[in-house]
Amino acid sequence: MNVSGKRKIILAVLIAAALIICIVILQKILSKKEIIPGNKINNIGELIISIPETKFENYSVVYVFGGIDYATPKWLLSQTPNELLYNLIVVFCPFTKSFTDSKSLAEIFFTNNNIALKNVSIIGFSAGAIQVQTAYSDTFAFVGLIDPSTCKQYIKTKFNVKTKMIYNDANWSGYPEIQALLPQLAKKIISSGGETEKVKLRHDKIPAYFFNKYLQTLIKIEEQQVPPHAINKKRVAT
Repeated sequence: MNVSGKRKIILAVLIAAALIICIVILQKILSKKEIIPGNKINNIGELIISIPETKFENYSVVYVFGGIDYATPKWLLSQTPNELLYNLIVVFCPFTKSFTDSKSLAEIFFTNNNIALKNVSIIGFSAGAIQVQTAYSDTFAFVGLIDPSTCKQYIKTKFNVKTKMIYNDANWSGYPEIQALLPQLAKKIISSGGETEKVKLRHDKIPAYFFNKYLQTLIKIEEQQVPPHAINKKRVAT
């Protein structure tokens, strides 16, 4: 084969590769669902469950645990960016309710409404972060600790790259043991591949900061394999 023939073959291969890339990009653009700017609020027992107006084949869900006093599920809802509520199911839980109990109650609602899930994340603020640390598992798509309460037993937890913490230990001056443990918890998370940030914000200002910082991370979480106990199957209508 002469040089001219080889060049034509190379050119044809390059053109074919370019066409394949263009087709893949076009398919992604066409398959991208237009997000409706809205969500529905459902009060289920002590939980507040926010469902996007946009209909998805299956949904990412985030369980968010509040704290003591003002940091109720309703207050945490007010701190959450609308864009997050338009893209994901968010279950707001009181700090007094375990992840297991919250998930069980939420899953009854999901089953009754034919809602299928694709991955599960968990976030806790202040006292609610104890529920997150207690339930911690590598199966969660995202784990968030927002100026968390903690105790010695959780410093030994083997976190992973999906764990994010934002804190200000100065906010815990009235609780010296927690204040002393927070830098240790941050060090443990970093050594496990996670991410932490120490800020100078007031305790009640950190949730909004956290949600805005990790907004796109939460929205763009790719579908992950999680064990059967963490996902409910879509119920077949009868």
